[in-house]
Amino acid sequence: MSSSIAPTVVSVELFPANIPYREPEISAVVYRRGVTAILVELTDSEGRTGWGEACVGGSAEAVYGALDSMKPFVLGATPSKRDTVRHRVFTRGLWDYQPVTGNYAWAAFDMALLDLEGQAREEPAWALLGSLERTTVEYFYYLSRGSDDWLLDQCATILSQGYKVAYLKVGIDRTEETRLLGLLRSALGPQIAIRIDANGAWSPEESVAILRHWHTEFGIDLCEQPTAPYPSAAMQFVRKNAPTRLAANEGMGPKDNADRLMRDDVADVYTFSPYWVGGFSHFLELADLAASFNRLTCRHTHGELGIASTAFQHAALVAKGLDHGNQQTSAELEYDILVNPLPIRTGPSWGVISEAGLGLHIDHDSLERAVTHYRQHGQFLPFDPRA
Repeated sequence: MSSSIAPTVVSVELFPANIPYREPEISAVVYRRGVTAILVELTDSEGRTGWGEACVGGSAEAVYGALDSMKPFVLGATPSKRDTVRHRVFTRGLWDYQPVTGNYAWAAFDMALLDLEGQAREEPAWALLGSLERTTVEYFYYLSRGSDDWLLDQCATILSQGYKVAYLKVGIDRTEETRLLGLLRSALGPQIAIRIDANGAWSPEESVAILRHWHTEFGIDLCEQPTAPYPSAAMQFVRKNAPTRLAANEGMGPKDNADRLMRDDVADVYTFSPYWVGGFSHFLELADLAASFNRLTCRHTHGELGIASTAFQHAALVAKGLDHGNQQTSAELEYDILVNPLPIRTGPSWGVISEAGLGLHIDHDSLERAVTHYRQHGQFLPFDPRA
């Protein structure tokens, strides 16, 4: 640190940005053509810049408004006091009463403050969050729905680039999905784990019947959220009667909800991110809790740009009990806003980040391109407006 006086935040800038996917994301819940995020740039009193990224959920304008309302708490703040700032945002700023939107927004400031603190201390962000639990984090391949030829091309990429986990959204058309899983298993062979995500589309009884069939035929490694998260008895019933490992995702936020589901032991794997639970401290606390029950954590994505991907990699390096096959959509983006492509743009593995802070280098031309897209088109809606 260049002086004995701790630096403070002196400016906050917000940038709504869009980057298209190569192919739309289609699930039982969403139809989304790309990622919309609100990017945050903080400048401290010593001239450093820290970057963060907010998830927008259903409304970019709502999350932008939330970020704007949090500015007075962030301006003048010391970056190392992130959790104190968060407490003031949620109590004095009243975001305790709108915790999901508040969490989506706050995560961006949490990232940017951590970035500034790491730069000031000349340490990578993960070193401020904890001790290394691993030196490599493994990610899945997110299969895009489309023609058989397109799926087979993706299978070839999985095999050539060394992915160990393929992930398919289901819960839309059981007959067609049975056919697709047969196609995937034939193309991928027995060595690649196939994971599915139904986004809570099935009843508990349907879940058991479908998973028994698909597990026998295709060797399903894990099913994420086959049925609704509440009451907990629904997932507990499926977990007791189906042969496939289960992951919980819907319902894994805010923090108290995630804590409750873990204590109710509804899943083998808990899939969530700092977006869901209000920042890095809560994410790592919950990973500790899952590990204390001999359960795993899988890093979730809502779709994100390179800032959030990098920030979450730091957390994944130190999280207890992290699963393999963590989630990413970086490979699905047409481009990103960072100078150097992320390792997970073209492969499943990402190692230790050694640069100070988050270690980000923003490509300002790409950033302007993404901001211009948002200005011209608005956010990528989570549904098909033609439907």
